[in-house]
Amino acid sequence: MGHKFHPQILNEKPSQSMLKKLAACFEGEIKAVVDIKRNIIAAGSEWHHEARDLLVKDGSDSDDLWGARVNIKTGAISFKSQINEGRVGTENNEITDQEVRSEVETMIQNLLL
Repeated sequence: MGHKFHPQILNEKPSQSMLKKLAACFEGEIKAVVDIKRNIIAAGSEWHHEARDLLVKDGSDSDDLWGARVNIKTGAISFKSQINEGRVGTENNEITDQEVRSEVETMIQNLLL
């Protein structure tokens, strides 16, 4: 691929050039972890757990963190991530709790799409 991962914590919408940089390693797709309490996202890591760890180090509670993937070209959101595994409100690593899913989607719409 030739690209390096540069995970960032976002509390506002990034510039288009930053968004492209975050999505460069996965050809337009961004792995994102949403903190539904603090209204921030860590995005652009190779693995969801790296973004989760970045947020925890920044003061987030891991219980408030949910993983997803975002295709910035199509706007499609996948609510699956290994960091969601085994949690109440998930099935097969996918967020199934509609309230949590809606909060994650809103944050992604506001900050990444």
